[in-house]
Amino acid sequence: MFGVKPWQAVRNHDVILKLEADERLAKPENCPKVLYDFLRRMWAFDPDERPNITETNRFLNYLLDQIDCRVPFSELRAPSKEVGYVSFPSNSFAYHDLSVETSSEEPILNGNANKSAPILNVDASAVATSTLWRALEQQRIQSEEDEKWLEEEEEKLLPLPNISTSRTFDHLNSLSGSRPLLDDHGVLPQGYEFDRTEDNVHQCVFDVVGAVSSLSKAFTSSMSTPEFVALVKNITNQLKALFEESSKCLKTLQPVDQCQVQLVETLLGSDMRNMASNMRIALDQTASEDENEQARREVLKTAHQLAFNCKHFLESVDSARLRSNVAKLRKISSSFTARSQRI
Repeated sequence: MFGVKPWQAVRNHDVILKLEADERLAKPENCPKVLYDFLRRMWAFDPDERPNITETNRFLNYLLDQIDCRVPFSELRAPSKEVGYVSFPSNSFAYHDLSVETSSEEPILNGNANKSAPILNVDASAVATSTLWRALEQQRIQSEEDEKWLEEEEEKLLPLPNISTSRTFDHLNSLSGSRPLLDDHGVLPQGYEFDRTEDNVHQCVFDVVGAVSSLSKAFTSSMSTPEFVALVKNITNQLKALFEESSKCLKTLQPVDQCQVQLVETLLGSDMRNMASNMRIALDQTASEDENEQARREVLKTAHQLAFNCKHFLESVDSARLRSNVAKLRKISSSFTARSQRI
C-alpha cells in the first residue's frame, strides 16, 4: 500500500531516536530490498559511508525509472557504480543539459574529463505517472480540498453582533461561569418542563454534542487524516444546522432576548474559528509531526469547549423563550414527580 508510513508501530519522530540509539529498523513489508539496502547506507554513523545528495538523486530517479517501466519490486536494482546513473531501457523520462562540472574523483563518461555522470533533469510534462508520483499528487490535492473546506466553513459563520466590544466580552465572561442562565424572569413554573417534541434547537444542540462525542471517542494519535477530517466536518455541519435553527428562533423572540441569544452565539463562533485555525496546522504538511499532533489535540479541546458552550446556548434560548412567552411547556407526570421526591 502506497502513501502509508513504512513503520506503522513507530511514530515518525521516534524513527530518528531509534537510529541515533544504533537501532536499525527492520525492512518494511513489500519494501524492495535494493531500497532498504540504500536506507541502511544512509543510516551509517560515519558520514563518509553515507551517499551524498547527487548519488541519492541518481539512485531514486533510477528506481522511479524502473517503476515506470513496470519492473517488479523484487527485481529493482541500483544504478551501476562504475558509470553512475545510466538511463533504464525504454524509460519515458526526458533528459536535458547533462553537462556539469566534476572533480577528479567523479566517474568519466565518453572520455571527456570535464563531464560527470549524467544528472537527471526532469521535464515535468514528459514524466510518466508512476505510483509514487500519483500518491504525492493525491496528497497535494487532498490538502488543497481540506484548506478550501476550512475557508468555506469560516465564511458560513454568523457575523458577530454590532455591539460594544467591552460590553460583549464582559457579558460573555459571565455566561462562561457555572451559574444557570434562567433568572428570576425566565424560570420554569413549578410542575412544568420544556416540551422538546418539536424543539429543533434542542435537537441541533444534541446533534452537535453527539458529533463532539464521536470525535472524542475515536480520537487517537494514530488516527488517519481522512477520518479526523470527517469527524471535524461532522461537527461543523451540525453547528451550521444549529445556526440555521437559531435564526428561525430569533424571529419569535423580543429584541432584548434576541440580543441575549446572539451574545451566546459569539461563543460558538469563536470556538469554530479556533477549530479552523488549529485544523490548518493539523493539515499542514510542512509542519512537524509533533506540531500536527498538538494541533489535533487543540481541535479536540476546542470541540469540548464548543459542546459546553452549546449547553449555555440552549439555556439562553430557553430563558429567552420564557420571557418572550413563546416557550412550549408540558406538565411533569405525577409518577415522575413522586419518584423525584423520593430521590
